[in-house]
Amino acid sequence: MRRFKIYILYIFFFVQTLQGFGQTQFVTFETTNKSFAVCEGKAFGIIVHIEPKFENYKSYSWKDDFGVIKKTQNDIISINTSKSGEKKIGFSLQLSDREVLDTVITIKILPRPIANILFSVSKNCIELKSQENIFSYKWMQNDKFIEEFDNKSVTRPTPGSYKVLVKDNNGCIAVSESILIK
Repeated sequence: MRRFKIYILYIFFFVQTLQGFGQTQFVTFETTNKSFAVCEGKAFGIIVHIEPKFENYKSYSWKDDFGVIKKTQNDIISINTSKSGEKKIGFSLQLSDREVLDTVITIKILPRPIANILFSVSKNCIELKSQENIFSYKWMQNDKFIEEFDNKSVTRPTPGSYKVLVKDNNGCIAVSESILIK
């Protein structure tokens, strides 16, 4: 008799799990940058749009790996983008005391490009160490942009403090440390 009861409970659990996979769409998401990818360190928000037939819900909540995410202004939640990689965000819509709909969205947090510069005495230039996927370079001398230098190096630099702002193919930006030329 015991074996039969355990078997019935197992079938009930399996059916409930399958129903979760087949639930109807109850929500759509919009992001503040119109994409589900964001550069590391950038502000990023998610806006929820609940389908009209579910508008009489009791409550909803957001969760990530660290627990419940607090709502921000106008029901936009902000996501921590300080670490690159995939971040899974859970959304639960409580329709009643017994009925909850859940879904998960994945946000891809893109890494910042690497912007390391060095002075080459033999070439008499400041150059960005080799980096793939760099789309643009903006060099600065004494914190002012230098219009004539928009590539990987600054040739024959005059005395001053130099750094470079780089943008990769994903639109992610990084600024190098300063290097002082005397």
